[in-house]
Amino acid sequence: MGKSKQKLEKLKKEITNACKEIEKIKKKTRPIDFWDKPVKATSMEYKVEKYFNPVSIPKEVIQDSILDLKSASVFEYKILVPKPAEEIEFKFEIPKAFSCNYKPYWYMAPETLTKQGGHMAVSKANSAKTQKAKGVLIGLKYFNDEYKFRGQLCSFLKVAKHRLVKKPSDILDQYYDYYSKGTYPFFARPCPMEPRHGFVESVIVKNKDELKKLWKEVRKQDKKGEIILGPHLPTVDKNAVYVNSGSLSIGKGHDGATGGNDSISFPVAPQKFPMSFRKNSGLKKTDAVYLEAVKGNGTKWQLVQARGGPKISATSPDFVPKQVTVKHIVRPHNDLLRWEKEARSFKPGTVVYGNGHTLASHAAIHCVLNKVPFITSSEPKIGDVVKPTQSRRSNKINRKEFRRGVRVGLDVCKDSGSLDMERLFYFSLSVLHNWAYLKESSHASWLLGSASTIFSKICASLSFGEHRHKGNGYMGRSQVYSKIMRCAPKKLNGIAKVFEDFHQKHWGSGYGGKPWATCAWYSYCLWRQVIKVYNRRGANLSDKEVVDTITFINKTTNLAHNNGWWFNKFTMQSSLDFIAKDSGFVAFIVSDVYLKIYNALPKAKNIGVALPRIRTVKAPFYTNKDGEIAWLVISSARKYTDISLWLENGKSRCKDIKLSNREITYLKKRYKKERKDIYSDLTLSVKSNGKFNIPGGRTRDLRKVFKVA
Repeated sequence: MGKSKQKLEKLKKEITNACKEIEKIKKKTRPIDFWDKPVKATSMEYKVEKYFNPVSIPKEVIQDSILDLKSASVFEYKILVPKPAEEIEFKFEIPKAFSCNYKPYWYMAPETLTKQGGHMAVSKANSAKTQKAKGVLIGLKYFNDEYKFRGQLCSFLKVAKHRLVKKPSDILDQYYDYYSKGTYPFFARPCPMEPRHGFVESVIVKNKDELKKLWKEVRKQDKKGEIILGPHLPTVDKNAVYVNSGSLSIGKGHDGATGGNDSISFPVAPQKFPMSFRKNSGLKKTDAVYLEAVKGNGTKWQLVQARGGPKISATSPDFVPKQVTVKHIVRPHNDLLRWEKEARSFKPGTVVYGNGHTLASHAAIHCVLNKVPFITSSEPKIGDVVKPTQSRRSNKINRKEFRRGVRVGLDVCKDSGSLDMERLFYFSLSVLHNWAYLKESSHASWLLGSASTIFSKICASLSFGEHRHKGNGYMGRSQVYSKIMRCAPKKLNGIAKVFEDFHQKHWGSGYGGKPWATCAWYSYCLWRQVIKVYNRRGANLSDKEVVDTITFINKTTNLAHNNGWWFNKFTMQSSLDFIAKDSGFVAFIVSDVYLKIYNALPKAKNIGVALPRIRTVKAPFYTNKDGEIAWLVISSARKYTDISLWLENGKSRCKDIKLSNREITYLKKRYKKERKDIYSDLTLSVKSNGKFNIPGGRTRDLRKVFKVA
């Protein structure tokens, strides 16, 4: 027993030293309630004290009473420090005579910690030594950060759970963790100390003996090698690799992208990862980050690897269509409607400096569409001569390939329902925000066709879903969504009637009305644009056709209805910021959609058949200088009444006016024709020059009445 007591004293001493290390952290932490209930361990009872501040852990953490002479496992004790989001793990292997099979119930997963300043949970003890293992076991935890990724990624991506084998004793008959029971078979990834090609191949291990055999082979090739055990996914049929310097590859099978088997690649927006991620993943500053994921049929993408590699620069971080001498420097702002108009009217010699932006940002997209230089790499100065980053011969959008993309987009929507709308939404907007990079690729034509068609379907589904409240029968929202997503192009042309009903008919509070009319109008315009471009002749799309299509998609994303952002029926509004900021990564998490559409292109049918034309609808509203839709509404047919101007951003202006007897008479007739009460709102048509008439009255100028431009 003397040696056993020495072992126990040594264990207590190690924990005491660990507590001293924690006490060096002077930042205050929030309280954590630990397990406070007596627990039975085989034949003896013991109690774990309740600690309110994990920074000040008592020295006597492990008491003699918890020792169980009959147990023969490993005791793990974890101390968690929420701020600055650090997990410190201490794992002690105790001889069989003094081991305990109890694992604390107060354990918190790293992803549940409160993280501040972009820090991530880090395991300081029992950590991996090889870069490959560090990237998987520690680096990938970055994507569990609920404040950065979790809310947006939970529908598409998960981090696969892995285990580390760094010594023979780590090879067990079965594996257990705090959440689930891990069993063989595993997918084993050998990890060399120095990353290199031609190391031991990754294999599936079905039992302990196969794992031992692999372990011997790994150590024969590299004395410091390790093995990562990941989940075996027998249904894997897709593989994708995202390089943060601006490249995305997707292929079939478990190694399509990495092995080059039936794979495709796209230039996408680059993304910066924090130094904490690089450090904990064992990556060099000069390395590009390579993220690898696999996906099975009907499952989410699973991140399985984070490694370093050479930078693959798909395109320049700047957009300079031709050489220019800098005369004016402009910085982008957050008023997107005003910025859209400014980007069209910048003087020659103007250069936009987007510090912290990429070419995927909203501001950059408008500059690319209007061929305005957009610089992100370094701050320009007046008098600088900026050289072009774009090839002299820009890539033309082929009309036949655009049509092929439209047809496949329609087919993809047929195969989906309301549950797939979020994934297709992410795909469409990832094409929009990566357009500055994608437009020069060989895939640009069909990507534009499929993305604009799918986005038209989504917008129309939302409009029809709201319009169902005016229908005679009753259908659930999801039923309407599924019906419109699967409908033929001719049925989709009904969006024109939906728009008219929204602004002409009477709607109760919180339903339909002018906000939804605005949403339906842009949906109508986008689908009308797709039809026009599809049905026109000519080998290639003109620059104007491309710009108009991208502009309609861009405008439609920021609209709101009566109760908020109109895409909130199936996704979060924060998703829009996430897609704009991390657009390259977003393309990665929906890369299966890219691959699905690409594989369907050769089978596309009816490419030469024109789409049914949609009837022309006269816009009854005014568009102000910032490109905003403004609805003119009169509140009643009385002598003294209110006339209001409703803007698409939800703001409104009101003016009192006096009506003539003739105007009152004609207004009452108009109310009767539209079956409305004379005290309800009535929409007045406005010409493009701002002139309008109250029925039976004189012509007025909206800009003078409301003093707007």
